[in-house]
Amino acid sequence: EDNRSTTEFSGLVRGSLRNALGPSFGTICFGSFVLTMVELAKQATERMRRDEDNRGNVLVCLLSSCLECLYAIIEYISKFATLQAAMTGAAFCDAASSVTDLLTRNFLAAYGTYAFPGMILQGTALILAGGFGVAVWLLSYATFAVQVAANAGLYAALVGVLAGVVAFVVLMFFVMIMLNVVDAVFLCYAMDKDSNKIHHQEFHSVFEEVNRKQQGAVVQNPNGNVMYGNRTVGTYAAV
Repeated sequence: EDNRSTTEFSGLVRGSLRNALGPSFGTICFGSFVLTMVELAKQATERMRRDEDNRGNVLVCLLSSCLECLYAIIEYISKFATLQAAMTGAAFCDAASSVTDLLTRNFLAAYGTYAFPGMILQGTALILAGGFGVAVWLLSYATFAVQVAANAGLYAALVGVLAGVVAFVVLMFFVMIMLNVVDAVFLCYAMDKDSNKIHHQEFHSVFEEVNRKQQGAVVQNPNGNVMYGNRTVGTYAAV
């Protein structure tokens, strides 16, 4: 059974690359174009905010804050729209519309504030890269101290910093892959929730716990269970 499960995934990377460079190439380009325009707009907003003539201008500060929120929303929707397009083959705009409705119908917008996976993985990558850089610095210093007595510390520091930077870039590449996998799994969970199906109970258990923590407790009895509810206007619905 394990061998059969392994062979079921053979050729998926090649097939995904073929789809990305073929039927879905326009969708990827358009999604990249949207993110590029957002990045250019963010840079323009930052330049406007830092302009000497706009220092202390309350209207500029308010406008910058509103635009930053708008940029974050566009980036958030674009990320899930790309995943939706990859899984369904829909066009980018259609995928953006459908995934927004999907997350809204199932009250899953709170996932956007769940930044712990990214923070933990990025922090871990930084610590590991720093430790690797320090180890390379120590080994380099021991080597240069024997072979090159002059400026051994400087050479070792340069090698250690370079090794740490390279390690951090490599680790961040794998961190981004893992975060994309988490987002894809979450989108699959949203599809299951929308169709009232459960394909992997362990994934549902994790995301249900996240949603309950985001919604907060409504009633908690002493030494008893906790009842949670959705945030609705005027009423509380237990789940």
